[in-house]
Amino acid sequence: MNPPEQLRTRWKEFQAHASFSAEQTEIASEVLDTPMGALQCKRYTVTDGPTSDTYWFAMDKPGMPVKVETVGPGGVTYRMTMINDNR
Repeated sequence: MNPPEQLRTRWKEFQAHASFSAEQTEIASEVLDTPMGALQCKRYTVTDGPTSDTYWFAMDKPGMPVKVETVGPGGVTYRMTMINDNR
């Protein structure tokens, strides 16, 4: 087994990874039903040609999105939903 690889990322690179092009992004407020209950979210839908990625960020749960979905020409190709936020 190979040892784990370590990489350094500069803050600007990290910020770019989590940013969306304004021209390709629609932002809306939405209440999302999840295994954690109903959550007030900001929904970001990023469209790139025939593919769209949608991210739901819960207003009272900072950090990663509580749901992510990718839709392409054939339908949903990826879906992730947070089921709890136990620490």
